[in-house]
Amino acid sequence: ELAKAGGPIEDVFALTPTQQGMLFHSLAEPDSGVYVIQLLFELKDGFDEEVFQGAWESVVRRHLSLRADFAWDVYAKPVQVVRREVEVTLRRVDWRGVSREAQEQLLDEYLRRDREQGFDLRRAPLLRLAFFRRSDEEYNIVLSSHHLLLDGWSLSIVLQEVLALYDAAREGRTLRLKKPRSFKDYIDWLSQQDQSAAEVFWR
Repeated sequence: ELAKAGGPIEDVFALTPTQQGMLFHSLAEPDSGVYVIQLLFELKDGFDEEVFQGAWESVVRRHLSLRADFAWDVYAKPVQVVRREVEVTLRRVDWRGVSREAQEQLLDEYLRRDREQGFDLRRAPLLRLAFFRRSDEEYNIVLSSHHLLLDGWSLSIVLQEVLALYDAAREGRTLRLKKPRSFKDYIDWLSQQDQSAAEVFWR
């Protein structure tokens, strides 16, 4: 059933307690957009859309978590389901014939609708990209993701990898990144911790 819903499965594992809380609130208020993360970038000077997309696809292949969706009514507890392959949604819009004022209005409208759209938590990947060409040498890029996948710490790591791969590809270099630890290792470590001792400590 899970494979039919989103394609071949690479792995299935539990959620962290924080993810469990986010999932609960996301299901309780699906239209709130509270866990939708939006990052807006301004890029200039010969930006290459195809290379940037390729860098993102490489990073998504590297990290299990970026290929995960969620199931909460199949097992006794919610799980994250890692798909073997996912396709990052990419939207391209050319605004070069539109006034600067109209571009700003269109961008604000996109950000609002994008947040309201949210994500189908049963369908990986829970992230998408949009490229808006403002002029011949100026772009806006919007990265949208669900907080179930990325937090501030992990997002900075992902962006560093994307930019490193992008720069290497633009310069014709082959970049070999160190193999990442699996997020499942962290899940396993959490499950072995003494929850009573942790509660005492934090109290």
